[in-house]
Amino acid sequence: MIPWQLGMQGNAAMYSNAHVWMQTFDCCGAAAEALHRDFLRRLLGVRMSTANHMVLAELGRLPLQVHFWQQILRYHHRTIALDNVRLVKLAMVDGFALHQTAVKDSWQHYLGDFLHGHLGQQQLFHNFDVASVIERAKHQHAFEYFADVQHSSLMLYRTMQPEYKSAEYLSVVKCASNRRLISRFRTGCHGLRVDTGRWADGVHLDRTDRLCLVCKSLDCVEDEQHFVFDCPAYSHIRSQHLDLLQHCCTIADFMILCEPNACAGFLWECFACRKQILSV
Repeated sequence: MIPWQLGMQGNAAMYSNAHVWMQTFDCCGAAAEALHRDFLRRLLGVRMSTANHMVLAELGRLPLQVHFWQQILRYHHRTIALDNVRLVKLAMVDGFALHQTAVKDSWQHYLGDFLHGHLGQQQLFHNFDVASVIERAKHQHAFEYFADVQHSSLMLYRTMQPEYKSAEYLSVVKCASNRRLISRFRTGCHGLRVDTGRWADGVHLDRTDRLCLVCKSLDCVEDEQHFVFDCPAYSHIRSQHLDLLQHCCTIADFMILCEPNACAGFLWECFACRKQILSV
């Protein structure tokens, strides 16, 4: 079994009985979601500071909150289908009554707000299509992924991941170190100057000042495009991979059109060459 697929088996444990424990977490399970994202970062081998949207999109995963709501809505439907004398149903009715009067930090409160946001009305104690509500929540998350303009690295990443689904290389590249290399390169934590110039030595350099130290250019930022296509230090490597690069002119082309294992091999050679040059 591929390592990140183990996370799928852990989902059920994380959101089991969500209607019971969810109210103990601020912002509807924030602690569980933080654990979920950190777990995914470790599986990918990227930094713990990698953007949340990027980590989830790379694996085609949704926030646990979407699964929490699915469990809660199913519980709601199972309970309202019971006879009116059943204690479980009476307790839920009383819970919603308290929510409407005084209790504002309960799963009933969050459920009412969630349904109002996705159906335009609360629809409590009514049957509605759970699947369609969850599908709207999924589309809302995907919309937020494509609309996020807070992270400059995410703008480049979206050109490599134009659809919200698990990246192809994760199932194609069997070598764990190669998968981590591609993951880090795609998510921008690869160690090039465009990356390290934001934080190395406690100094934040303007992007235009993150120049390539390999070719010692006075005007070329060492970004992904320069590293793969332009830096003269790797010309001999490119000449050995003409079949890989001949149809590519952008990083998006390189990641989408090229065979993932071949991409990993090319990147390994370039990074090894870079390390050797900078160590002199």
